Amino acid sequence: MEFKRIPKYIDAPMQFLWWEMQEAVIILALTFASILFLHQALYGVVVGLVVAVKYARFKENNVKGYFTHFSYWFGFLNVKKNIKSHQKLIIR
Repeated sequence: MEFKRIPKYIDAPMQFLWWEMQEAVIILALTFASILFLHQALYGVVVGLVVAVKYARFKENNVKGYFTHFSYWFGFLNVKKNIKSHQKLIIR
């Protein structure tokens, strides 16, 4: 029998070690960028950890969906296009 991890809540974010997946991606992306451009992984890890901690604190202090509203407000998210594509699926 193969054991699989079942999250406690269905909407719980994915975890990588003790970080949420978004924070782990920040650390890994900055580490790889540091390796590519500076040829030093340590700088990327240190900066990635600092940025991930700041991001986690910022996320805790704001409401859920803050970045979605932020991206809509500054024009990075095109909601009207997304709504039209979902309406086509609902109308069928």
